[in-house]
Amino acid sequence: MPTTAGTGVRRRPRVALILPYWAFWESAVPGDLRADREGLARRAAEVLEAEVRPLLTVASEADGERAAREIEGAGAEAVLVLQTMAVPPTHALAALGSLPVVVWALDRAAAVAEGFDHGGITSDGATVGTPMLTSLLVRRRRPFELVVAPLEQPEAVDRALVAAAAASRLSAARIGRIGRPLEGYECVDADASQLREATGISLVPIEPAEVRELYLSVTPDRVDELERETRVLYDVELEGDGLVRSLRAACALEELVARHRLDDGAMNCHVPEIRFGEAIGVAPCFGLGRLTS
Repeated sequence: MPTTAGTGVRRRPRVALILPYWAFWESAVPGDLRADREGLARRAAEVLEAEVRPLLTVASEADGERAAREIEGAGAEAVLVLQTMAVPPTHALAALGSLPVVVWALDRAAAVAEGFDHGGITSDGATVGTPMLTSLLVRRRRPFELVVAPLEQPEAVDRALVAAAAASRLSAARIGRIGRPLEGYECVDADASQLREATGISLVPIEPAEVRELYLSVTPDRVDELERETRVLYDVELEGDGLVRSLRAACALEELVARHRLDDGAMNCHVPEIRFGEAIGVAPCFGLGRLTS
């Protein structure tokens, strides 16, 4: 599961859960069908590792359109469609927006019970409603992940949601590009417009001089703080000026990430402003590794 940068704390995917519902079937089963479905949805939200917000019942296309607006406002990273019954697929389609989609066909019984009737196929109709939606998604070339699982075994759903959230984050990622590749290093080069068109990722150009500026602004107290943190986590073999320079560079890169709101980065450090200059004078490999960790 992805971690929050610099903390090591795993951040749960933020997921909107939509429950497709159709009042057409209410006369086919005893009791309150909608209340039963919404109870299932709440239980599904509780067993997942993901952070579910919002949880919405979609009983019409108008509901779906309202859901799409609410999902966008909630900052969800993926949409989980909980299929429990036969429902016109346009209800869910209206809610999906552009986020990655996971379809959970809720498997409530391992086998068909004796006396299975019309009410049973209605209330246990995930395998009916699911292909109604997924066939349309396939025809519309809309990618999705399909999971068939009971409430008691949500692990596959959680894995799919982690991947969906990662795809969502990647499509909006900002990658810092510090300097330019060494001459002839086309193997590490990327065209910014092509990358954005293919993936949604934005390249953020950064001059190496900005790294030097941030390096020079790092306070001794901040260096001491990072040294204490590093000695707790690792066996430090480097001492003296080389250690101080590496720690200052790590602090500078951390500030650079925060300043530009970066999700990732690439650097050519073999330039006068960084490795070959008097100010920094080292390759900031420790700082890069720390950010990656």
